[in-house]
Amino acid sequence: MKLKKSLLMTAVFISSLAYARPPASFDFVYYADDTYTTQVGNGWFTCAGRTTTFGQVTEYQVISNEQSCY
Repeated sequence: MKLKKSLLMTAVFISSLAYARPPASFDFVYYADDTYTTQVGNGWFTCAGRTTTFGQVTEYQVISNEQSCY
């Protein structure tokens, strides 16, 4: 009986994770320095919770194109 209860709890937990979504998706651009003139990378964060980046990732970023995931 404990095994069935454990499996049920695991299934409920996993199914709740499948529906957990971030509040928004967005694009971002990375710049070389604090002048924000030379773009060195870019990427996006999706409603599936994935982040994809290209180029160089720096501390100088601008977020744009924010869209609700709901």
